[in-house]
Amino acid sequence: MATRGARRRRRSTQGIRLQERLRQFVTGWSGLVTLSVLLVVVVLVQGILRLPLPFGVGERQETPDPWGYVTVPRGELPKVVFVADVSDGKNVEESGAKYGIEQALNERGQVRNTSFELAVVEDTCDAAAAALKAQELAADVQVVGIISEACAASGIAAKAVYEEQKLPYFVMGTAPELTGRGTQVTYRLRWNERNQARLAATYAREELQVARAMVLTDGTAEANTTSVLFRSQFRVIGGRIADGRALGDNTAEIERLAADARALDVNYIYYIGNGRTGALVLRALKDGDYEGHFVVARRTHIDPDYLAVGPAALEGTFATNMQTPRADQYAFWKETYEKDYGPVQPLSQEGYDATNILLSSVDVAARDSTTGALEFGRQLLTGIIRVLPYEGITGQFGYQLTNPGDRITMLITINKFEDGEYRQVAGQGPLPTPEPQDQNINE
Repeated sequence: MATRGARRRRRSTQGIRLQERLRQFVTGWSGLVTLSVLLVVVVLVQGILRLPLPFGVGERQETPDPWGYVTVPRGELPKVVFVADVSDGKNVEESGAKYGIEQALNERGQVRNTSFELAVVEDTCDAAAAALKAQELAADVQVVGIISEACAASGIAAKAVYEEQKLPYFVMGTAPELTGRGTQVTYRLRWNERNQARLAATYAREELQVARAMVLTDGTAEANTTSVLFRSQFRVIGGRIADGRALGDNTAEIERLAADARALDVNYIYYIGNGRTGALVLRALKDGDYEGHFVVARRTHIDPDYLAVGPAALEGTFATNMQTPRADQYAFWKETYEKDYGPVQPLSQEGYDATNILLSSVDVAARDSTTGALEFGRQLLTGIIRVLPYEGITGQFGYQLTNPGDRITMLITINKFEDGEYRQVAGQGPLPTPEPQDQNINE
């Protein structure tokens, strides 16, 4: 009996010691290292063999997209919508954008084993009608993106709808109002007209050594926005805006501009607006013996009404210009394009690039679906479009942080009219953009 009691006491003592050793192992460094290695091995085995693990170990938890998802059911074709400008008698094919989109779709083939189709919408530059059509397109679950060449009025009206519904919106317009603060899903394919004012101001101060300037507009919203940026940039680098005016049809005011410039000691005048008013201003300055520099914006110097003043009047004047760059592969792309569609038109390359960056971004954003549907998060797609390293026919894509709808690679130049033609005298990419401090024209 004594022997059996002694054996029971020894077994009890051994059990207590074993429990103590196990506790020390688990809570000590040896136990932690061993457990960590074991978990790594288990996760690796699960990843290779695709074995389910208990308690969700090794599973990635997907964070829901805060803007929701686009889901195009299997068997239905997702749509890329082209909004064509048919106002003033123009036709759908005139700009070449539609052909550029078709070419990209044909070359791309499929995205995630899904074919895309092109839908065409005609726009007549009616803002109310454009907004209604945008609501209809945004409600269509098959529409994954909009590529638009609509006029400014229609483009701005439609933008409000697409921004609210978080539908990617590629615009070919250059009006400043198409992008700006609050832009989240709008992507400009060309330039923002207002940005030419930065180079105009910098060239005036640094190259022409101008201290006092006058800025004139035709009174339109687009021209006024560009004027604000010119004034801001000019002041930041030490210049002074001696006067600023929105010109109407007041011929008497235009005729006394040369005298006013002399009285204000102005030797640099920047005009932003339509060509007809620009021509009147130039003639008045010439007739009034104005001896300072006269510069017009892009919209003016490409206007036939302005060019009609003739080479003699234009001699010695300047113009700011903006253009889309051409990448190294432009020549090869042009050759392949013209085999199927004829001569490259003004917006052919923009249509091609917009389609490729949209489909490439969808390819990255799409997630696996058990039903075969094409699914992707709306906010995720927006982020990918902004940063996707895509080198297009029109150069490197990427969007500014301060003006998130504007591309970072637009060419801005200053051209001087000499010996019967415009010649580039300055040119560079976008300069840092100081935000306007106020909306007052005069200091």
